[in-house]
Amino acid sequence: MKKKRKVKYDITKILSKNCRWMFIIGMRSNGKSFEVKYDAISRAYKEGKKFAYVRRWDTDIKAKAVDSYFDDMKEASNGYKAVEDITNGEWLGVTAYQGYLYFYKYDEKGKTIRSQDNIGRYLASQVGLIS
Repeated sequence: MKKKRKVKYDITKILSKNCRWMFIIGMRSNGKSFEVKYDAISRAYKEGKKFAYVRRWDTDIKAKAVDSYFDDMKEASNGYKAVEDITNGEWLGVTAYQGYLYFYKYDEKGKTIRSQDNIGRYLASQVGLIS
């Protein structure tokens, strides 16, 4: 049985403000990151809008760490598969490659296939320390 999306944190009101920058602050583990990722991925797929995942330091933004950040979009702890739902089964998840984010799936041999176009970027706001 296909799992349904359960909204824990509603970002609709925040998005209605149409601000360039939005900072969402709240308790841990109440769905803020999941909902923001869901919205960004949904807009990327449905509208072609790109997004950025920004961390403070370049050491925090390695491809493996970025892939881990988006793991819950492939399958959340409740079994919900957000990317599959958003893309109607076309893609399985989001992967990081050379500074860009892509949808991905596997071919019949298990090889990773990335979407032709990127859906966004990942980058650090500060690169290294200046001494």
